[in-house]
Amino acid sequence: MSKLAFVTGNVEKFLLGEQTCRKAGIELEQVKLDIDEIQSENSEAIALDKAGKAFAMLGKPLIITDDSWAIPELGGFPGPYMKSINQWFKPQDLINLTAKLKDRTIILTQIIVYIDSKNTQLFQKDSRGQLLKVAKGNWGQVSQKAITMDGDNGKSIAEIYDGKHQLDNRKPAELWHEFANWYKDYAQS
Repeated sequence: MSKLAFVTGNVEKFLLGEQTCRKAGIELEQVKLDIDEIQSENSEAIALDKAGKAFAMLGKPLIITDDSWAIPELGGFPGPYMKSINQWFKPQDLINLTAKLKDRTIILTQIIVYIDSKNTQLFQKDSRGQLLKVAKGNWGQVSQKAITMDGDNGKSIAEIYDGKHQLDNRKPAELWHEFANWYKDYAQS
C-alpha cells in the first residue's frame, strides 16, 4: 500500500492517526497545506469543504480531520471554534471561563474525511471528557492542558502526550480504528 496523505498541520492529530494506522498496515504521510476553512457551526460542512479544497490542491487520495469541542453547560460552546480559543486563551483563561460549571463534561466530536476522485467517505465519533480545574502538562495547545478524556485516568491530554503514552488505545483513537478497517478493505477493492 502506498502512503496516504494526511493533510494536517496539527502534530497531535498526526501522531494519533499515524500510530493507529501504522498498526493496521497503513502508512500516513503528513502534508501541510494552507487551507482557508469556512466559518460554520456545522462540523461536517467544515470537514467536507476542507477535504474538497485539499483534494483540489493535491489531486491525490487523502484524509483530513476536524475536531469540535462542545461544553453542554455552555450551550455547546466553543464547538468548531476551539482552534480560535487555543489561539486567544491561555490554559487559565479556559479554566476561569468554566470554573463555576457544575457539569464539567466536554464532548469531542471527531471527523475524518477520506477523499479521492471517486469517493468521499466521512467518519464521525463523539468522545466524552471532563474540564479540569487546574491546568496540567506541557505538550500542545491550551485546551489540551485543561481537558481529560474519559479513560485517561484524570491525566490531561497534554500529560498523555508528555509521557509518550500509547495513543492508539485511547477513546479518541476509536474513530481511527474504524477508518483503518474501512480503508484496508477499500484500498483492496
